[in-house]
Amino acid sequence: MDKEIENITQNCDNCKKLNVRQNPPKSIILPWKWPEKPWTRVHCDFLGPFQNKYFFIIVDATTKWLEVFQVNSMTANIVIQKFSETITQFGIPKTITSDGAKCLVGFEFQVYCKNLGIRHMTGALFHPESNGCVESADKTINNFFKKCSTAQSQLNKFLLMYRNTPHSTTRETPAQLMLGRSTRLQFDALIPNTSEVVIERQISQINNGGNGTVSFNTGDNVLDRDYRNNNNKWQKGKIIKSISCNTHDVELDDGTIWKRHNDQLLIDKSLTPASNTISLTPARNINENTENAETVCANQNSDLQ
Repeated sequence: MDKEIENITQNCDNCKKLNVRQNPPKSIILPWKWPEKPWTRVHCDFLGPFQNKYFFIIVDATTKWLEVFQVNSMTANIVIQKFSETITQFGIPKTITSDGAKCLVGFEFQVYCKNLGIRHMTGALFHPESNGCVESADKTINNFFKKCSTAQSQLNKFLLMYRNTPHSTTRETPAQLMLGRSTRLQFDALIPNTSEVVIERQISQINNGGNGTVSFNTGDNVLDRDYRNNNNKWQKGKIIKSISCNTHDVELDDGTIWKRHNDQLLIDKSLTPASNTISLTPARNINENTENAETVCANQNSDLQ
């Protein structure tokens, strides 16, 4: 008897339609294939209303780059207009994925995709998991609008911070993956410039050393450091060519030519001609003479060429 009753209820069309039963168990979620190049596959969706405003969202599947547009209505013209704006920046995607909204599956948008060579893929209605990439972005934007206003200025700040925050999936910022760099934020003004820090450290090292800068000219008589195993640590010589500001070719009395750095040379005061000039610049004034030193180096380097 029980078996017959069960069979009757299972085969009754009215019972099937009106019966309140649980949804079937969820299927295994199969992730989308990750495109290797940015802006290859994009996902889109409408969000709202929030304070009587609607928003059109586009998410790049590769970089997680997010575009959010405030719109007055959900029509195919709006979709085409916003996609055209992003295409001017990032190019034409190969695939657009969306839900089955009328404005997205209508004839007008389909013609638009066909003319641009875009493949349009749609998921099942009322099944957001099919378009999970943009649905995750929807949740993030929903949380933002609950805490902040929908004003365009607030939305711009949100997008700037979102694009420069590492994503949980890629572990990289959307800006880094999309643009190849992180865009500048207000916090960057608090970080000292690397080149300024290096120059400051170099000047500090020179000042702590307590030494001046010595310059030699072609024709100067000098004492050249001798590294050979003999009793003479210095040999008399003459600068015959300046290779750079700090490096020179020195000819000894016996005709040998050595390449020496300023740190390996001393002025030979016993033979110093009147034209020989050695400038000692205090380290504390190095900034005042930086431009002149750079000019001398440039002239010497041009002689080598």
